[in-house]
Order: sequence, then C-alpha cells, then structure tokens
Amino acid sequence: MSCKKCHWENVIKYGKTSRTQRYLCHDCNSTFTIWWNKKDYSDEFIDNVMDEYCHEHKSARKVLDEYKISSRTLIKWKNKHQEHCDKCKK
Repeated sequence: MSCKKCHWENVIKYGKTSRTQRYLCHDCNSTFTIWWNKKDYSDEFIDNVMDEYCHEHKSARKVLDEYKISSRTLIKWKNKHQEHCDKCKK
C-alpha cells in the first residue's frame, strides 16, 4: 500500500475510524483511509429493481436478497425514482 499524498510505501496502520482502518505515512506524516469502491449500477439495472419494488410490489427483503444491494441503496433509489415516476406520483 502506498500513501495517497506522496505515493511512498512507508505506511503503517494508525487507528480506526468508525468504519475503516486509518493509516499513517512515515515519509510525509499524512493520515488517510482506504475507502471501498463505489459500485456503478447501470440505469437499466436500477430501473428493473425499481419496477419490481415499486410497481410489482415485491417486498424490500426479496429485492435486497435477489439483487444483492443494501437497504440504504434501495431507499436512495426509491426516493429518486418517486420524484420522476408518474405512476408513483398518483
């Protein structure tokens, strides 16, 4: 692993945040965390999930298990979907 600031590899573990490991670079004394990569979902995938959840009335648990997404992601997509969906506004 290398430092995000100076790119040297003189890095050690340096505590934790509430979610991730924190690191310290001995060369530039900066601290940083490594965040997981955000998944990029296609618009088609999101539309399929929202169609099943909002219009076919599939339960949230079934949608979460089937599509392997988090409940937080489902709620975010639902709120965004309802702003633009004519069927949901009625």
